[in-house]
Amino acid sequence: MEIKPVMINVHYDMNAELYERTLPVKNIEEVNKIHFDYINNCWYTFNHYKNYSSIKGEITYGQIGFKVIKQDQEKISGETIYLKNDEGIEKKLFFDEVTNIWFELSKFKINKQKKLLEYSSEKRDQIAGLNQAGNLTPILKSSSGQTIQEGKTVLFLPSSISIDDYQIMVAEIFKVYIDLLRDRHSKVKVGKQQTKALDWIKEIVSKIENPINRINREPSENFNIAISNDKVHHNETRYNPAVEIQKRMFLGKDKVRRPIIYREINTYENRVIKQFLMSLKFYVDLYLNEKLIKTKKLSIESELNILKEKSNFLKDFNDNDLQELSEESVQSDKEFKHREEILQKQVRNIICQTKSNKNDTIDIKLEFQVNSTSKSTKYDLYNDQIKTIYSTNWIEKINDWNLYLISYSYFNAKNEEITVNANTTAKFSKKFELKINANKVKDHLPLLKYFKKLENSSNTNNFIISGKVQKNANFINNSDVDLVGIDNGNSYKEYNFEFLEMQKILVNQNEIDFSNNDSIIELVRYLLPFDLKYAKELDYYMQNKLKIISYQQQQDLKDQMLNIDSEMKEYEQILKKVSNLLSLKMFEEIEFTKYDSLKPTQLFLHDANYRSVWEVLKLNEYLYTPSIITKNKKNLISITNVNDIYELWSFMKMYLLLTDELGWGTKDKKSLSTQIELFISGRTNKKKKNLDEFKVNLTKTDYTLELCYNPQLPRFNKVTLRPDYRFILKKINDPFSQLTVYLDAKYRNYNEQTEKAWINDIKEVAIEKYLRSNPSEKVLKGDLSFILHCDNEFGAEKEREGTSYSAAYDGRFLSNNENIFLHEKESNYKDIFLTSEEYGHRTGSIYMTPQSTFSFVNWFRMIMEYHIGDYETCWKCGSPQEKVIITESSTEKGYPKYYLECKTCGDFWVKVHCRNGHQLIKHTNNFHQQKKSSNSWYVICPICFNGR
Repeated sequence: MEIKPVMINVHYDMNAELYERTLPVKNIEEVNKIHFDYINNCWYTFNHYKNYSSIKGEITYGQIGFKVIKQDQEKISGETIYLKNDEGIEKKLFFDEVTNIWFELSKFKINKQKKLLEYSSEKRDQIAGLNQAGNLTPILKSSSGQTIQEGKTVLFLPSSISIDDYQIMVAEIFKVYIDLLRDRHSKVKVGKQQTKALDWIKEIVSKIENPINRINREPSENFNIAISNDKVHHNETRYNPAVEIQKRMFLGKDKVRRPIIYREINTYENRVIKQFLMSLKFYVDLYLNEKLIKTKKLSIESELNILKEKSNFLKDFNDNDLQELSEESVQSDKEFKHREEILQKQVRNIICQTKSNKNDTIDIKLEFQVNSTSKSTKYDLYNDQIKTIYSTNWIEKINDWNLYLISYSYFNAKNEEITVNANTTAKFSKKFELKINANKVKDHLPLLKYFKKLENSSNTNNFIISGKVQKNANFINNSDVDLVGIDNGNSYKEYNFEFLEMQKILVNQNEIDFSNNDSIIELVRYLLPFDLKYAKELDYYMQNKLKIISYQQQQDLKDQMLNIDSEMKEYEQILKKVSNLLSLKMFEEIEFTKYDSLKPTQLFLHDANYRSVWEVLKLNEYLYTPSIITKNKKNLISITNVNDIYELWSFMKMYLLLTDELGWGTKDKKSLSTQIELFISGRTNKKKKNLDEFKVNLTKTDYTLELCYNPQLPRFNKVTLRPDYRFILKKINDPFSQLTVYLDAKYRNYNEQTEKAWINDIKEVAIEKYLRSNPSEKVLKGDLSFILHCDNEFGAEKEREGTSYSAAYDGRFLSNNENIFLHEKESNYKDIFLTSEEYGHRTGSIYMTPQSTFSFVNWFRMIMEYHIGDYETCWKCGSPQEKVIITESSTEKGYPKYYLECKTCGDFWVKVHCRNGHQLIKHTNNFHQQKKSSNSWYVICPICFNGR
C-alpha cells in the first residue's frame, strides 16, 4: 500500500448554496506528477503552484491531493487520510469518490459589496502548501482512528524566492532572536561599533575549551545503587548476610538479588555543559550551514554592483588616477584655506578702518516677513567697506516672494512717529533690499546666523530691525513721508535700506542676542559661500572628491568581501573546536530527556575547572532557551505561510539594520525576543495573532521611531486596513513633527507575474489604499506609502532606472502622461494617477532579501534627509552631526549648497536645490533619479523633474 501525492485543480459549483462555508465539487482535474527527492526521501512541490487548466482554459493555482495505491490482496474500507504538521496537529481530508483522491476543501465567503461568492483569504482557511512552506506528512487511518500507514513527507518549497533565500530567512530569524537575547542578558552588546558575533563566539570557546578538556580527564560522577540478579558463587570469600538469607529462603535457586554501586557520568553539570555546546554549535551552524556568512558577502556584492552602475564615470578609473586626484585635492584644500585666511585679513582691515558719520543717519524701525531664505543673501567686499545684502526674489517652490516689506517707521523733526506701509503710501512695494554696511562684526553676524537657521523652515517669520540708516538725497529732497521709497515712474517704488548700525532685531517678537557675535573667523565662514568664484572652484574640487570617495567606497566593499572569506574560515575553525568538544568521552553517555535550566551547584562554584565553565554559562544563559535546544535543524520553523516568513524576516531585518547600522537604540528587546519565540515555537497569543500590532520603540539623538508590525488602520465607514508595517517618526521636542510611513510587503516574483503586477501593487495598495487612506484617527494619515518586495532582479532594475524611491519618476504614474501610459490600451492598469502633491518621494517600491538590504537603508536615508530634513547626520552609518564635515557654498542663483563628508564611514553627499528651489540631496548611491546615468552629480528633481 502506498500514499501517493498528486497535483490537482479543484473546480466548484459557484452557483450552489454555501454549506459550512464550502461548495459542492463539480470536478477534479489531475494536472501534474509531484517530484520525489531520493536523497532526502521525500516528495516536494512549490507553493503558488501554477498550471494550465484545460477546463477553465487559463492558468490557475493547483493544490495537493493524495491517492491510496493498494495491492490486489489488500482490502481496507472506511479509511481516511489526515495531514499532520511538525507540531502534531492533524487535518482531515475530503474524499472524492469519482477520482478516488483525498484533498482539502476550499472555504468560501460572500463578498457583500460585489454580492458574489469568493474564496476565503483568511489564513485559517488556506489550502496547505498554497501559500505555505515546510513539511507535512499524510497519514492513513482506519474508521476507528488507528494509524494504518504513514506516508512519505511532502515538502512545500517557496516559489517567489529561492530555496536558499527561504532557508536563510528562517536562519536569520533565529539569529536575530539569539542576538536580542545576547543583547538583553550579556554585557556584550550587539552592534556595528560593539563586539561582533564572531569575536563573541571566539571568546567563549577560548574560555571553555581547556577547562572542558581537563574535566574530560576526570569528569564529575554520581554514585548510584542498582539491584542485580547474580549467580551464586560458592567460592565467595566475602560474607554477605543478604545473600546468605536468600540462599536459605530460596533453596535450589542459582541466582540472588544484590545491590551494586556504580558510577554515572550523566550528572546535571555535565548535561548543561553539553546543552551549552550544542546551542553554540547551532549558532555557528546558522552562519555556515545555513549560509548566513555567505549571504552577507552576496549582500555586499549586490550593493557594489549597483554602486558601480550608478557611478560608471569610474569605468576606467584606477589607482594611478586616485593618486593624481588625491594630490590635486590636497593642493586645492590648501588654496581654499589660504583664500579664507586672505578674506579674514581683508575683513579685519576693513573693520579696523571703517568709520561712520552718525550725523548722516536716521533711526529707522523696519518690519518685513521671511517666507524663505533662498536666493536672499549676498555680500560685497571692496575698498574700505563690507556689506551683507538681503533682497527680495520670487521663489517658484513656494509660489511667493522669499521676503517682503511690511512697513518701516521713523520719528520726524517734531518727534512724531511716522509709519510707511501699503495703507499710508501710494506705490508701496513689497520688494526691497536690505544692506548692512556696518563697522562691527556683531552688526552682520546675527542676521546671517538667523537666516541660516531658517533655511529649512517652511514657516513664515516676522522680522523687526531697529538701527541707523544712511541718509541719501531722497531723504533731504523728498517732502513726502516716504523717505526711502524712490519713484522711478514705475508701478511701484524702489526701497533700499542701508543700515550703518544694528541696534535691535526681533524675530516673531523674540529679541536676538547680540553677544558672542564678534568672531571675524565665523563671519568669514558665513560670507564665503556667497562668493560665486569661490563656489565655482569649490564645486570643481568637490566633483573630484566625489570620484575619490566613490572609488574608495568600491574598494572598501571589495575589502569587506575579502574579510568575510577570512571570517568564514574562522567560523569553520570554531565549529571544528566545538564539534571536538562534543565528541569527548564524557559526553558519549549523556542523553537529554528534558531541558535543564541553569542553576548554581556546589561543583560549579567550588571546582576550579567547572567554575571556569560556569562563569561563561552564567554570562550567556540565554543560549539555553528550549527552542534552540529542541528544534530540528532541518526544519527550524514548523510549516507556515512563506508570506509570514518573509514579513517577519523583513521586520526583524529592518529592526537589525536600524539598530546595528544606523545607530538607533531600544529598550524593547525583551518583548521583541518573546514575540519571536512565540513565532518560532508555533504558539499563539490567545488575544491576537502572532506579532500583530506589535510595536518596537526606537530612539536616536533628537528622534523617536515607532516601528509597528501589522497595525490596524481604522477608517470612516470602511473596513479597517492592516498594512504590514507602519513607521511613526517624531522629533522629541516637536510634537507636531510626526511623519507616518506605511510599507506593505508583497511576496512577488514580478519577472514572472509581469511588470503590470508591480504597477497595480503601487497604484492599488501604496497609493490608493495607504497614501490616500482616510483614517478615523488623523495622526495615522499616511505621509508616505511604499511597497516592499522580494524580487532581487526586478528590484535592481528599478534601482538602476531610478524609479524605486519615487514612482513619480515613472511617467506611467503621472496624470499628465495618461495618454502615454494608456497607449497600449492595457485593460488591467488601474486608472489611478499621482497628483502633483503626491510627487517628491512619497510613494514607490523597495526590495529586500538576504542578499540585498541596502535598498532599505537607502530608502530610510531618503526619509530622514528628504522628508525629515536632517541631512547633517550620516544615515549610511548613523554617525551624528559632530562626525560630519560640512562645507558651505552657494549656487549661481544664490541658493545655499552644502558638501558633507562623514568622518566615520567616509560617505559623501551634497545638499542643494533645483532651478525651481526644490531641495536635492545627491549621493554616490542616489535615491534621486540620475539625469545622466554615468554621473551621480546630476540628478532629477522628484517634484518639478528639472535636472541639476
